[in-house]
Amino acid sequence: MPPQPTQPPATAQRTLRLINLITFPPAFIMLLLHGILRGGSFPALALIPLAISALLALYLLNPNAVTAGGSSITLAEGHVAVLDFALGVWLFVMCVCCWVEVPKNRYDGPQVMLGTYGSVWVMVNCAIHVYVAVLRLPEAIKMFATPDPERGQRRFRVENGYVRLGREGGLPVYQDGDRTPSTPASTSEQ
Repeated sequence: MPPQPTQPPATAQRTLRLINLITFPPAFIMLLLHGILRGGSFPALALIPLAISALLALYLLNPNAVTAGGSSITLAEGHVAVLDFALGVWLFVMCVCCWVEVPKNRYDGPQVMLGTYGSVWVMVNCAIHVYVAVLRLPEAIKMFATPDPERGQRRFRVENGYVRLGREGGLPVYQDGDRTPSTPASTSEQ
């Protein structure tokens, strides 16, 4: 049996990113109009993660369009997976807020219609980001579990049941039962 792919094929990936990009203008119009007519922030606040989603899609479809002036922005597969997951969660939270706020003015038909149809674009983008993030999960785990090439240590590690960052001088490391942080050098010698 052939191994399962860890990410969608290139044509499916391109199609999903195009959908992310194409859904932003109608969502912008509907959610902005709903926010202006209602005088409230939800679901118009969903435009923030939608804009980030559109910029990510634009970068992944054509990196030269986003990185102008010789900028050296590069995103590894693991970074894209983490971004997709974060955007999926953020968009889901915005969907829930939309579903709570829109029915409050149920007797005003045009506002309900704008809010409902605007939240459809949020749901579509949420589903795309969650789908891609789940398929890219192995790359994200591999990226964060492999040693950091500059320092020769893992980006995170598990010690005594706790997840620790692998940066020296980053988060304080506490000894068992002690509430005073020890220096990273003294913890590595034990």
